[in-house]
Amino acid sequence: MDTTDQVDEDLDASPHNPEEATQMFQAALKFIDESPGRLALRMQRLGDYRPVGTITRAIQRMSSGDNRVSGEMQVIMQLMVRERERAVEDVMRLRWSKVGITMTAGTRDFT
Repeated sequence: MDTTDQVDEDLDASPHNPEEATQMFQAALKFIDESPGRLALRMQRLGDYRPVGTITRAIQRMSSGDNRVSGEMQVIMQLMVRERERAVEDVMRLRWSKVGITMTAGTRDFT
């Protein structure tokens, strides 16, 4: 089982207690390769009206287990993990070809 499958399996299961929710949150944060600060900026760009510092502190507290991971945050993380998985799958489907000395990649057939 690779990392993607493990994170997927972990996120598909509902946490039974706050410790499991924290562990799942930490695994998802690591899988999507986001720091609390970058995740806060992304959330703000997506419509979170709070100051970035406030969002960052909330994420840090959830990650450390000081605050519970809200249901909304679990949904957000699950969506971001799925987005990352789709991106990885897209990269795996690239068709590479050599044109002269240059390597190019085709992502989809536009015909």
